[in-house]
Amino acid sequence: MNGDHTPRQKIRELLMQGPHCLRDLSQTLGMPEKHILAELPHVERSLKPLHLRISQIPPFCRSCQYAFKNRSRFSKPGKCPLCRATTIEAPFFYIEPPGREAP
Repeated sequence: MNGDHTPRQKIRELLMQGPHCLRDLSQTLGMPEKHILAELPHVERSLKPLHLRISQIPPFCRSCQYAFKNRSRFSKPGKCPLCRATTIEAPFFYIEPPGREAP
């Protein structure tokens, strides 16, 4: 990764390579997860003219396996709506062109 890229460009490059969770991005870029979470909507907006979008492998509850499939937020949910457990697996994000299948 090139050193003169902005944080948003670095996030975009990583997501083009494949799925990453917030923790992976944070450790790779040396930025707090909250900062990356704040940057993701801006990265997504910059992709629209290119007909690209940020997709996600949805978070799920480790207790009952409930998947948060229609979640539009980038943050991890706090509790499962079914069993109320807080053991939620983090979502993974990636950039995909329109019409392509999830990995």
